[in-house]
Amino acid sequence: MKARDILIWAGFGAGAGALLYFLSRKGAAATPRRKFTLSLVSGVNYVSIPLSTTMKASDLKRAIKEAGGEPARISRWDPEIGWVTEEEKDFNILPYEGYLIDCIEGGELEIEGRGVTEHTYTLPVTSWQPNVIFIGIPFITGLSASDLYNMLENPAYVCKYASGTGTSTCYPDDKDFPLRCGEGYLVGADNARNISFTLSGEPCGTPV
Repeated sequence: MKARDILIWAGFGAGAGALLYFLSRKGAAATPRRKFTLSLVSGVNYVSIPLSTTMKASDLKRAIKEAGGEPARISRWDPEIGWVTEEEKDFNILPYEGYLIDCIEGGELEIEGRGVTEHTYTLPVTSWQPNVIFIGIPFITGLSASDLYNMLENPAYVCKYASGTGTSTCYPDDKDFPLRCGEGYLVGADNARNISFTLSGEPCGTPV
């Protein structure tokens, strides 16, 4: 399945408005807390939440509603079954995953949580062709899409999408692009076995 087909399959709508909300994680451990401002637009946002929090998808959706927004749904990509919405399964919001957040009302979302400095990603062998994961990168790596592409076995693509319009940029078919905090990336490969790669760097956000 092509990267563009995966996102068309998600079948999201659009809207208009503004959103501002502050999310916090109580009872933090010794790891220093940080904050990150995530910009959301009307329509589908292809994002990641680059800090470690205790939020579930329903918590995030409820917070947006309480702030005056009208979220339609939040989805994550399950490598085995495809897109899963929070209505089907209330999943944890993790800093190394990408999410589709459909907002009827957009704006800025300030998130507070713990910084992340390293994560090992796994791209499993599944029934999809190519195998696909949708990831976030919660640290500043200095890497680009081409660097990530070259870490894979039989790589197919590394793609990002413009929130609101869904316009895609996919390496290597399109130009190379830097990997940034708060974005979500579709990573595909024709790997014949489960493969893993580790990324690390300075945590996203600023100290609280």
